[in-house]
Amino acid sequence: MGFALVNSLNTIQGLAGRLTIAQEEERKRIACELHDDLSQQLAAIGIALSSLNRNIEAPTAAIQERFEELQNKFNSLTATVRQLASELHRVPWNPWESAPL
Repeated sequence: MGFALVNSLNTIQGLAGRLTIAQEEERKRIACELHDDLSQQLAAIGIALSSLNRNIEAPTAAIQERFEELQNKFNSLTATVRQLASELHRVPWNPWESAPL
């Protein structure tokens, strides 16, 4: 390989490495925001829903059914946020680290 080609390849690999690092840092930042901020807000809503359910005296069947629907949607949203945060914490595969030259 010529010197210019090797130099270009090294430059590309360096840039790809820096891009991967920047992407990982952004994933971590978003995962932290999901965990710290959104999860706390969801927990507060969950507590409020439970409190509301306990404090309703003799709810009608329709109210109880609607509450269960809301609780199920809340549980699904919470699971989705956890899954997203987990996926964002995973380390991405970097093809430049394992590619032979």
